[in-house]
Amino acid sequence: MNQQTGSKINATHNYWGPVQTEEQVTLRIYDFKDDGNKAAVDYWPFLSSPNPNDVFYDAIRLPIIGANCTLGSTDIVYNFTLDAAGSCTQYRVTSSISVNTGVTLTILPGVTLKFDEGKSLLVDGILIARGTPNQPIIFTSTITNPLKYWSGITFSSLR
Repeated sequence: MNQQTGSKINATHNYWGPVQTEEQVTLRIYDFKDDGNKAAVDYWPFLSSPNPNDVFYDAIRLPIIGANCTLGSTDIVYNFTLDAAGSCTQYRVTSSISVNTGVTLTILPGVTLKFDEGKSLLVDGILIARGTPNQPIIFTSTITNPLKYWSGITFSSLR
């Protein structure tokens, strides 16, 4: 389904088959995280079985930061900060990022986000990214081919 970039489909409280992790659910959905031109699908919380009286998976979710500072399968639902203080100063974004309504993503000075081809950042909430002359914040592509860049940052509304 093609939707206007920045739109969101509400698919919460659904059963996605025999899955036990959020990653397994995301593998069943082709949306904004896979193609920045598609709508984002909000699927959290989701049912653990087809019985609507069963338990929802509704634990605290934080962005998945994997090996080699990879940031993927990310639907940010709680305030979160990316910093350059630990072992990660550069993060590779392998799946589009969505910042939910009412949530703040803060990116501290010195952080570089390198987006894979076609991946993007959708901000329904708040993005705070204030670099300094000595520690800029850089949003860029992992690919040097100008025809295959990342898809940019989309704000669902401007204040």
